[in-house]
Amino acid sequence: MNRNELMMKHPSVEPDCFRRGKLRIHAEKSDELKGITEIYMKALDEIGAWDLATKSLKESKVRIVSFKYNGTIASMHAISKLRFPARYTVRTEWDI
Repeated sequence: MNRNELMMKHPSVEPDCFRRGKLRIHAEKSDELKGITEIYMKALDEIGAWDLATKSLKESKVRIVSFKYNGTIASMHAISKLRFPARYTVRTEWDI
């Protein structure tokens, strides 16, 4: 059982009470884009996000990561701390 499954069984967590978030990640090199996306997804998983999904925009160097989270500010704070040595941009969309 992973951390998210344990968290969802906690009595204070209601699975029907969640928020949605999206990350739009843009990088010039496709290998950097793939690596950055994987690290963001791993970080989101570690802080309790679930239903992670990625979507690549055709003919562009953008990947969109969509997820659900429990509505805490910790998710936003953790994501804002990630930095990489590549040239990239991340735009966040939070359902608050």
